[in-house]
Amino acid sequence: MLLNVILLPVFTVSADSFEVNEIEQFENWADEHGITIVGVNKNSNDLYYTGYDESTDSVNWKEISGVLIAADILYTVPENVLQVMNGKTIYFSTEYGRSYTVLDSFPDHDILVGLNRGIILERNYNPHTVIHELGHIVDYHGIQGIYNDEQNIFDNSLNDRNFIFNGMDEYSSDSIVSFGYVSSYSAVNDAENFAENFAHYVIYSNEFREKIDTDPLLIEEYEFMRDIIFSGFEFE
Repeated sequence: MLLNVILLPVFTVSADSFEVNEIEQFENWADEHGITIVGVNKNSNDLYYTGYDESTDSVNWKEISGVLIAADILYTVPENVLQVMNGKTIYFSTEYGRSYTVLDSFPDHDILVGLNRGIILERNYNPHTVIHELGHIVDYHGIQGIYNDEQNIFDNSLNDRNFIFNGMDEYSSDSIVSFGYVSSYSAVNDAENFAENFAHYVIYSNEFREKIDTDPLLIEEYEFMRDIIFSGFEFE
């Protein structure tokens, strides 16, 4: 018996194609959340002092390596928290340096001229950096509502925030993390304390819960994140 064999064309998808699709997914995600994505050829220090000029400082963010690192971790953040980024910008830099949270632009003082509120991510950033900087947005804009930010969605928690995160210890790079602090850097000031707790809650949730067993002073920080910021949601 002769069998009629139909040969179907074989389609292959390259790794580059997958990355293009993931870039488009990230772009669509940003649009849905009111977030603008911009590529820049300056580091945060230069942007701070010399400002941003789209005609000379802009690059195609889709061609900057590592942007999907930010995408993957931001996708894990619940919708209620992401509201604080509505109307803000994520700047991906081609340069290496220290990532930075842009709380506002101050042209009268020649500081951060031309930039929108948001986050500057240098090429050497990692998931912790992304969530730490997002934590500053949640804190300064979402809770404290500085510069009359429209996304002041956690304003009723300001008193609790000040009571829980206002530590008085000074940070030393050689110091051992003291009780009541999730990391040594969280002892810098109340803002870094909040951002570090925020980052640990999202990225190192299991380790955070384990710390509570040996450091009961961290219970209030964890419960603040869980109950007030993340509306009861806990990461695994």
